[in-house]
Amino acid sequence: MWNPIGDIQIKGWLSYLAAVAMAFVGAYGAALVGMMLMGIFVGSDPTPTMLSIVLWVLFCTGIGFGGVFCGGLCFTFNKRTFGSIILVLLGVGAELYVTLSIAVGRGEPIPWGLIVLTGFGGVLAVLFQRWRRQSKEAEPAASSTSTDPREHNL
Repeated sequence: MWNPIGDIQIKGWLSYLAAVAMAFVGAYGAALVGMMLMGIFVGSDPTPTMLSIVLWVLFCTGIGFGGVFCGGLCFTFNKRTFGSIILVLLGVGAELYVTLSIAVGRGEPIPWGLIVLTGFGGVLAVLFQRWRRQSKEAEPAASSTSTDPREHNL
């Protein structure tokens, strides 16, 4: 079945660089959406409510999921799970580095919960890509009556 969005799938070592770049794009896109939702629903109210806690959980998890999912699409189908696991490790490592350098410099406590939630979102993306792989492997072969113009020798 032809997918108009499709997977990017760059081959070779360039796929790893593209995956890291796409992971940044996906993570920042998810962060932008999360910040807009926080601004709309929570505003500048400093008191934590149940809604603000739920939005923080979704915000951090969404950043991890968006980054790993978008970056994982750059890998070939066979290397996607391994590459996505590497992206999770790189993302959590980068977040640890930035957070520790800021928190230690200012003398603030380290937000371990937010770092763990970002990693959890990345693991969810790995599991989702694994599920997509299993569902694609279970699909029957495409019939010869496909409407995909790429499948015909035109």
